[in-house]
Parts: sequence; structure tokens; C-alpha cells
Amino acid sequence: MKKVNFENAIGERLAHDICEIKGQEVKQVAFKRGHLITADDHDYLAELGKQHFFILEEGDEHLVHEEDAAYTMFDTINNGDFTCTNVSMGKISFLANVDGFFKVDKKLLTDFNYMGEISAASINNMQYVTKGQEVASMRIIPLFTTTGKLNQIKNFENAKQMFKISPIENIKISQITTGSEVANGLIEDGFKSKLEQILDRYNLSVNDYSVVTDDKSLIEKSILEAKASGAELILVTGGMSVDPDDLTSGAIKGSGANIITYGTPIIPGSMFLYGVLDGTPILGLPGAVIFETKTAFDLLLPYALTNTEISNYEIMEMSVGGMLNG
Repeated sequence: MKKVNFENAIGERLAHDICEIKGQEVKQVAFKRGHLITADDHDYLAELGKQHFFILEEGDEHLVHEEDAAYTMFDTINNGDFTCTNVSMGKISFLANVDGFFKVDKKLLTDFNYMGEISAASINNMQYVTKGQEVASMRIIPLFTTTGKLNQIKNFENAKQMFKISPIENIKISQITTGSEVANGLIEDGFKSKLEQILDRYNLSVNDYSVVTDDKSLIEKSILEAKASGAELILVTGGMSVDPDDLTSGAIKGSGANIITYGTPIIPGSMFLYGVLDGTPILGLPGAVIFETKTAFDLLLPYALTNTEISNYEIMEMSVGGMLNG
């Protein structure tokens, strides 16, 4: 590939796109790759500040243009959960094929970029997306790469596990509200309307609702009854603090659930509990869920809705960015 000035470029075909950028208003392709340069192009190219151009030469067959590399990256990574945009200025974007939670394997994406000459980015892991939403974009850094680099991209191990969309099934959800003040009708259950609001974002609702007094054995009994009735997600609200009358965390543990964590490095929502009872996620919700816009519940609910395993360590990693109101 050679670099030539305008006079020597006349009659040659561009090996690259030429973009027009005007302030913050215009950014578009003015000349496409393959354009045959003529003398009439001089003034427009000069206005764009272009005086030299890349032209392909004999022997450049090993070079791969950024557009071709972008389509190869998409084909290598796509597992059927995505469609792609047309390549524009070297960049290709992944669009969700269905509504659901977007999952990204952080290590795979990091290793993919670490191969060099690649810029690949995505939205955050476990975000809810709708069909057609842009979730990732990527390109190669140079205008041209080599067939060797392209083969490295094609052979990237487990590439199709990098991005996934997990649709939300219409699962059966049980809500168990604890608190003698609610059970005795002294105050209204603030969790009920808040959970309706949160679950409605995913076209879900609570199927079974019950209220239990502050009695550990009764809370355990309600949890086991919810499990026996076929609940696929159990939400236990209230009583998650450290006061003497707060018994919910102990009741969840007493039900036989495996406690992934009681307490998170996420604020608000630090007293949140995540457990699993014979394959059914069971979440203990602190009072912050009622009053705050976003809590640990919002970050961890996607794992429960898609029955995606999460470890205590992964929850601890959420401490980075875990101050949600900051």
C-alpha cells in the first residue's frame, strides 16, 4: 500500500473511506473505499483537509480492510442472539435479537482486546435490553490488518460465549412480607407496590403474596410452602437488619437455603441476602428497597430472574461502582 498526493492519485481507487467532520454537527463518509479519484474531487478533498491518500499495490493481497475485519469479528462472536449494523467508518455494532438480560464474559472480552489492534466494547453485564438495542461495538485499530491477525480473530477460543441474551421466562414469583406491624394491620406493606413497580419493568408480577408476623418458625414455614407450591423465585421482605426483632435472615438460613451472601458491598442495600433453596433463588430484601431508586436488589435481581449462578466473590466485586447514589 502506498501513500500518494492528489496529483498521483487521479485515476486510482481509494483504499479507505474519507470522512467529513464539521464541528459537532456533521460526521459522515464523504468518499467510500473504492472511489475513483478524478480531478473534479480536488476542491472537496481540499476542504476536508485531505492531501494524501492510500492506494493498494500489487502484493497487498495479505492486507485486510477494516470493514472486512469488522464483519469477521461479528461472525466469529455472534451466537445467533444478535444482528449487526452495516460497518460505518470501520465500526460494527451488535444489536439484540430479543428482549432479555445482556450477559458479557468479562475475561473473554478483555482477552479479545488483549490480542492487540482491536477495540471492542460492550454495555455493562446483566443489563436488561430490548430487541434492536445496541449492546456492543468493535473495530480494528489500523486501517488494514493482516490475514494472520484475521485468522487469530477467527480462531479466538470460546468467542461465541462472549456475549449472550437471556430472555426472561414468565416465572412464578412468591412474595413473603415479614413484620408483625404489617400482619396486624397497623401499617401498610410498602414493599408490595414497590415490587410491583420493579417487576413490571420485565412484564412480571408476584403470583403468591403472604404476610407473616415476626416469628422465625412461621417465616421458615412460609418459605417452604412457597417452594412446595412451585415458586421459581422467592422474595422475602423486611426484617433484614440487626435489630432483635429482625429474624428474616435467620429464617431463610433455617429453611435450608444455601446463603451466597448476607450483606453486600452495595449501598444502598447492604443488608441484602442472596440464597438458593434447592435451585430456587431466594432473596432477602432490606427496607432500602422501598425508599431508594436503585439498590443491591436491582443489581442482583437479573441473576435470579435468569437463574444465573453468582458467587460470593462476584458479589464482592460489585463494590466497584457499588455506591449507587454517588
